Amino acid sequence: MKRDTIDEIYTEMRQDGLLFEEEGNVPLMFAPENTVVPNQYIVKMQPSGDYNQILSTLGGRGSPKRLDISEGITYVILKDINDSDLQELRKLTDHIAEIEEDTKVSLDTYRREGPYDASLTWGLYRSPLR
Repeated sequence: MKRDTIDEIYTEMRQDGLLFEEEGNVPLMFAPENTVVPNQYIVKMQPSGDYNQILSTLGGRGSPKRLDISEGITYVILKDINDSDLQELRKLTDHIAEIEEDTKVSLDTYRREGPYDASLTWGLYRSPLR
C-alpha cells in the first residue's frame, strides 16, 4: 500500500478545497462535509509557540485544553470559537503552525471467525472472544 507524504496530502487538500492558506495567516484546514464539529478547532502550536498568546487572544473564551503530545509537539483543543476569534488566532503565525476544524470520526468493527491470517492483524496479538 502506498503511503502519501505530508506534502502529497496537503496538495490533495488544496485541490479539494480543504486547506486555506493566506499570506500572513496561519493555514486553516477544513473538515470534510458532514463531519464538522461546529465551532470547535484543533490548533497545532509552533515548537516555540506560547500557549499564553492563545489565552490572551481569546480573553477567557473558547475553553482551551492544552495537550502536550511529546517534546515540542503541542496541540490545543478549542470549543465555542466564533469567526472573529478564529480570524484573530490565524494572525498568531509565530505561535500557531496550523488550525484544523474538528471532525467527527466513526469506526466500524469487524469480527472474523476461524484462524487469523497474521498479515491481517497488523502484528498485534488477538485473543478470540468466546
